[in-house]
Amino acid sequence: MRWIWNVETDESHEIRLELDYLGREKVFVDGVLASRNRRMWTQHNQHLFAVGAGHRARLDVHGSWAGRVTCRLLVNGRVVPPLGGGPKEGWLRLAKEMPAWGWVFAAACLAIPVVSLGGAISAFLGVMGAGISISIAADRDRSEAMRILLATATTMVCWGAFLGAAFWLSGAPDAAPRSEFSAAYAGLVDSIVTVEVTGGDGVVSRRSGVIVAHETVVTILPEGVGSSRLLVRHKLEERQAHVRYFDPERLLAQIEVPGLGGTPATLGATGALIAGQRLLFCYAGTSDGAVSQTSVDVRSLQQTEGAQLMSFRGGTSDRETSGGGLFDEARTLVGIYRKDIPPPDTGLPVEWIALLSGYPVDR
Repeated sequence: MRWIWNVETDESHEIRLELDYLGREKVFVDGVLASRNRRMWTQHNQHLFAVGAGHRARLDVHGSWAGRVTCRLLVNGRVVPPLGGGPKEGWLRLAKEMPAWGWVFAAACLAIPVVSLGGAISAFLGVMGAGISISIAADRDRSEAMRILLATATTMVCWGAFLGAAFWLSGAPDAAPRSEFSAAYAGLVDSIVTVEVTGGDGVVSRRSGVIVAHETVVTILPEGVGSSRLLVRHKLEERQAHVRYFDPERLLAQIEVPGLGGTPATLGATGALIAGQRLLFCYAGTSDGAVSQTSVDVRSLQQTEGAQLMSFRGGTSDRETSGGGLFDEARTLVGIYRKDIPPPDTGLPVEWIALLSGYPVDR
């Protein structure tokens, strides 16, 4: 914003106000810095400075919540009108002049509450990160390379804080089974297998599976694998298998494995489950068929089709664990684990296994 003040002696001076989106103000008289200050939101700033020889000036700057400012310049007590109307600061100017990369970083931060489907912590981190990124991008006093570096660091810090908070709130997977599950785990190992989907290039996908009947395994399979070649690993044995039933919406499959040994799991029910209940999660999904376990806490339950669909955090980070078994304290199978991205992960109720007969697969 500019003013021209003319003295009666044909002397003329230019007063110019420069401000940015961080609230920093600089006043120049004939190109020389005469005053600087910083204004926060609706704060009122007053600049006192000299114009020419023996002339005193005062510039009042008022902010608004809309991001605009109003100014009044007095020299020797007289109001000097601005040139070209009022100041051009505001959110509209910010939208027009902000570097494109600034909006990219702001969007990356705002993606945090989108990915997490809301939440106070993620919303706070997203909005805070977006605001800081925009402020950095608008700071013309720094080089563009430095601003990009700072915006990158801000985005990484916000995402790191979000992932750390999500991990902490979900609870890290237990390194060893709790005492109430220790004895149960030993007897359940014989019911867990590894299921491999193979193709011309070798193993296309690897999942866990649970033996639910003689030579019968239930697992989670990717879409479009009905005619693919399957290999089931159980301890030291390998068996060819084929898909008998497959629900394409839930990705739940029942496969037949001729000659498979192992002990079928005892099927339970989800009707008595409650939120917060701890379940034992057994899975394989490795090339050697080794079985692992951890415990997971039921986060929420959804009543559907006469059963309870489970959701939880605290499982594993590997997609190969999909198809593993969820067992209660009575050592009965209550669900099939499905690794979902993004979380929370899902426990498909054991009652849905009986519904698979409605989804036959042609061989």
